Amino acid sequence: MSNDDPTKTLPGNPIDNKATQPSITAVFRLLQDIDKRFGGRFEGIETRLDTIETRLGTMETRLGTMETRLDAIETRLDAIEARIEKLETRVDQLELRMARDFAAVDARFVEMSNEMKNSFIQFGDKVADQMDHLRLHTEADYQDLLRRMRRLESQAS
Repeated sequence: MSNDDPTKTLPGNPIDNKATQPSITAVFRLLQDIDKRFGGRFEGIETRLDTIETRLGTMETRLGTMETRLDAIETRLDAIEARIEKLETRVDQLELRMARDFAAVDARFVEMSNEMKNSFIQFGDKVADQMDHLRLHTEADYQDLLRRMRRLESQAS
């Protein structure tokens, strides 16, 4: 004990007085009596407790194994999740690319449609011009033929 111990001067200090000695002896005798009377019963309980402790140890080992397996599964799931995210990113990129490509094709289709429309209009105009030209040429030939016939009729008369 240190010199600054406040219990040093109290009555019943174990250094000065051995008043607890008979109490400790009585407790040990009581324990010996209990062991004599119930000794066999406690051994059975101790055996059961040992069995329970062994089972708990086995269960703890199994739980450890299951935890290890679950950790492995979690790691696999994380890897699968990462792959899915990569695939989703690639699909999103492909969708954007396809949308751009379709927009370009659509724009080109509209452009070609307009060009075809203009070409058909020009073609129609050319055909109409040719038909008008042929009609005018045919009328001119017809008029020329009528003039010749009149001249021949006037010469014949």
